[in-house]
Amino acid sequence: MSYPKGVIPTTARVHPTPVYEMIAFFAIFLVLWRLRGVDRPPWWLFGIYMILAGAERFLIEFIRTNAPLWLGLTEAQLVSVGVVAAGAITVLLLKKRRKRTPA
Repeated sequence: MSYPKGVIPTTARVHPTPVYEMIAFFAIFLVLWRLRGVDRPPWWLFGIYMILAGAERFLIEFIRTNAPLWLGLTEAQLVSVGVVAAGAITVLLLKKRRKRTPA
């Protein structure tokens, strides 16, 4: 697949990453839909979303043709690392807070 009439025209064959992302986000949707009834704080599910979406974007960027920015990673990958970290912190903080609250 190529994008001769794209924003940055190219005739080089590239992976259809938007299709891959759509499939990955549908899988993330299914996971989140299954977890919606779990007895957790409201922000817990958002933290899980941030972890999954960040991981998806990080992995997709390996097959895109963006130039590396730092440590061999693209700008989107670096942002994705931050999103995954923020999601993990959210989930962990809510887990600690839940343990402290009496049942």
